[in-house]
Amino acid sequence: MIKKTLFFLLLCLLFMLQVSPLLPFADEGIRPDIILILTVFLSVQLPLCSGAWAIFLLSCLTEAFSGVNNGLYPLIYMCVFIGIRSLEKFFDFSSPLNVFLLTAFSLILKFIILLFCFNFIYEYKHFALLDLFLKESGYTLLVLPVIFFLLRPLYKMQKDPLATLNFIAEHEYRQR
Repeated sequence: MIKKTLFFLLLCLLFMLQVSPLLPFADEGIRPDIILILTVFLSVQLPLCSGAWAIFLLSCLTEAFSGVNNGLYPLIYMCVFIGIRSLEKFFDFSSPLNVFLLTAFSLILKFIILLFCFNFIYEYKHFALLDLFLKESGYTLLVLPVIFFLLRPLYKMQKDPLATLNFIAEHEYRQR
């Protein structure tokens, strides 16, 4: 019970860091995407339904505090969640290198979604976003090991590999 309480308090602290201007470079609009790191962590650690709800609620809270248009953050973070859960069948995300690469992939996916939304919906020029994206991505990848180091001991859920293999076998059987 104490681990879950500490985990929840750490999630709240990280969320408050994301939405507050306390971090370095925050006044310039550059801050690490802590919510994306939490999305990667929760996608890998939680079961499908509870992970989807947790990420959806976290993205809606982020959207409420950020002031962007409705649905942008839930779209981004749920697409990242679906992408990670799709790749989970083929890759093992228990090693730090795989998590680092997964976060880099998630940042690229986020940039592609933002690029599509801003170019085609809001008609911004993409070169203005590229500089901000590179700075934010670098900052996020620098902060990633620290956040994972803090979160990993507090929440280690063991997924049942037999249940995953059983699900894949049932899905393949339905396709025939």
